[in-house]
Amino acid sequence: MKAEWLRDAPIGRKLLFISLLTSGIALFVVSIVISARGAIEWRDRSLADMGIYAKVIGSNAASAMLFDDRNAANEVLSALSANPDVVDAVLYDNEGRVFARYSVPGHAPAMPFVHQGTHLFTVGQLIVSEPVQFKGEVLGALNLESDLHGLYRGLLRDIALTFLAAGGVFLLVTILFSRLQKTIVAPIVELADAMQGVSARQDYGVRVSERGKDEVGTLTGAFNIMLGNIQSRDAELVRQQEHLEAEVARRTASLTAAQRIAHLGNWEWDVVANTLHWSDEMYRIFGLKPQEFGATYEAFLQAVHPEDRQSVATCVQSALDESKPYDIDYRIRLPHGAERNVHAQGEVYRDEEGRPLRMVGTVQDITERKRTEEEINNLAYYDPLTGLPNRRLFMDRFRLAVSLSARSNRYGAVLFLDMDKFKTLNDTMGHDYGDVLLQQVAQRIQGCVRETDTVARFGGDEYAVLIEEVAKLANDASKRVALVAEKIRSALARPYSVKGHAYHGSSSIGVNMYCGSREDIDTLLKHADLAMYQAKESGRNAIRFFDPDMQLALEKHAELESEMRQAIAKQELCLHYQIQVGDGNVPLGAEALVRWQHPQRGLIPPGQFIPVAEESSLILDIGHWVMDDACRQLAAWGRKEDTGNLVLAVNVSAQQFQLADFIEKVDAVLREHKVEPSRLKLELTESVVLADVADVVAKMRRLKDMGVKLSLDDFGTGYSSLSYLKALPIDQIKIDQSFVRDIVSEPNDAVMVKTIIDMARNFRMDVIAEGVETEAQCEMLRELGCKSYQGYLFGRPVPLAEFESLFCRLRECRG
Repeated sequence: MKAEWLRDAPIGRKLLFISLLTSGIALFVVSIVISARGAIEWRDRSLADMGIYAKVIGSNAASAMLFDDRNAANEVLSALSANPDVVDAVLYDNEGRVFARYSVPGHAPAMPFVHQGTHLFTVGQLIVSEPVQFKGEVLGALNLESDLHGLYRGLLRDIALTFLAAGGVFLLVTILFSRLQKTIVAPIVELADAMQGVSARQDYGVRVSERGKDEVGTLTGAFNIMLGNIQSRDAELVRQQEHLEAEVARRTASLTAAQRIAHLGNWEWDVVANTLHWSDEMYRIFGLKPQEFGATYEAFLQAVHPEDRQSVATCVQSALDESKPYDIDYRIRLPHGAERNVHAQGEVYRDEEGRPLRMVGTVQDITERKRTEEEINNLAYYDPLTGLPNRRLFMDRFRLAVSLSARSNRYGAVLFLDMDKFKTLNDTMGHDYGDVLLQQVAQRIQGCVRETDTVARFGGDEYAVLIEEVAKLANDASKRVALVAEKIRSALARPYSVKGHAYHGSSSIGVNMYCGSREDIDTLLKHADLAMYQAKESGRNAIRFFDPDMQLALEKHAELESEMRQAIAKQELCLHYQIQVGDGNVPLGAEALVRWQHPQRGLIPPGQFIPVAEESSLILDIGHWVMDDACRQLAAWGRKEDTGNLVLAVNVSAQQFQLADFIEKVDAVLREHKVEPSRLKLELTESVVLADVADVVAKMRRLKDMGVKLSLDDFGTGYSSLSYLKALPIDQIKIDQSFVRDIVSEPNDAVMVKTIIDMARNFRMDVIAEGVETEAQCEMLRELGCKSYQGYLFGRPVPLAEFESLFCRLRECRG
């Protein structure tokens, strides 16, 4: 901060500051030297004086000490009262004992013994010691103490006078230099003021008076000559500028007229300064006034339509960074909300190192041309009545969709439909009513499909729907397409209001699936058309798939789902129990497995109906029924002494576990049947865990707090079991049967099982292996550390009576 002040200070102050600083330092150093020299001289003089005193008094006191005459010695020392600076004197014998002493009144004798021939300076004191001798024989020592305070005051007075004299000299130098420096500074100040005036007012007629022939005078003369040259050149430039402005104004007027006629404006962007210059036609095209425009690149982007803004910015950046041509069509939004289409072109100008300096280009209003092109395009590709794509555009998109399907290996579908009995409406009410209905039909179909799907009108009451990229598996794709087709059928079956008249209509829909099909698009569409006629022949208001096998599969799926809803109400579901044992075939409990006792098909295993139930809310109803029936059976076992400790495992689906009130429902069932929670074990799959780990862990902890046991089913088959295992509060891990099946013959499976068992032991969890079918498997598992088993070796899933019979046999064998 101080350096900046000195740098920016006027030159007079700088000279004054430098001179005063130099003089002050010099005077201060001289004063210090003089004062230091005086102090040294004073010290040496005091020491010499006291030394002389000590020698004289010591010589006089020698005879008194020789004859051991203390009175005489005291008289000798009392002679020191003539010197006010001596405050204490002590004679010591050779033993260091005080022989005689003299002290001024009020002085406390505290002078220590000082070795002979030495001196000691203390604060305010000088102590000198001299030996007392008689003919070369040392009789003792004399110590003199001198008070230095008076001498100090004299010394300080001398130092003060020295600094006072230096201050006077410094003041004189200051006065003289402040007056003399004006002769140097004044011409420089005048020249600087003149330069600032010329710079501020651009008045080159100013001249500075020259003083003397020194360097400042030479500089002043050169400055006056420069002003004269600039004044002459300015006059010439003004004459040339007036001529050029007249020429530019004439040409600008011609260019403005040409741009107005061509609806073409020009612009220039200073990339470095980020400033834009627009022609008058540019402002007209953008609907802005110069005072309303920020004249920056960002302000220009704000005028671009939001949907086109990114593409324009990308094109500009490509031109700047990669020297790509700036040639683009985009939309602009006028201040009152209207839109215009423009075509822009531009070039980038760069410096010698290739860095962009500015862009220059044009913008042309092509709104009318775009409108004409869109009208032509609509006539060629869109249905004028509904605004939907026509057959030509649909077939183009269909062809691309089939090609994309071949690359992605995902199924798509084409739907062909028409309105049932539409001709009757046209014949009875007229074509105006029919047109209104066709427009409403188009709207309803569009509301049933994704924005990426295509809905087209082929003519009359025929419509086609293209559904792309549905799924990779044929079964999944057909199910999803069937849902969309049913949504369309239901929407078209709702009542219509046609010019105030109610109309009830329906549609027949044909569906054809494709996946990179070798058939051409005409054949695929024809098959959808044939399927549509099959729907009409089945009674109208129906959906038919062209593929007979797929249609049959969908019908069976729908039939199974419908029958399953009735099965719950008719109590056709039942539980089978598969026993779980420990070492020595000790029964530990069982796993409850749901079965469907169909009245016609017989016993249906869960693998056939559970996946269907999981696609709908039926899995929740089934899960609740299983939980309730399992707890009812636990209560029944609990009333018997031999089965009172059995634990029953119940599988829980992901949908069921994710219910907000799942914990409350489990607690309610346990309370209703009065079952000890520790006898219920819930088996959860990884699909449950992966849904929401935080929520799952929270629910698991609540179940654990209730006393319910938790088991992780099919462990080892998922990719994330190990990463989440340590966070889950589970009691047991169930080793999947895929590892148990080949554990004897496949070393890798044995290693995997061993790893799971060791890991569970480290986490203090129990382990049970499922799918144990042979003694060799059981023995291998036992050797690896597994102590609980489940599988056909011990018992198949069987009805309750058979399970209880098996349980009794196992107990008898142990007995």
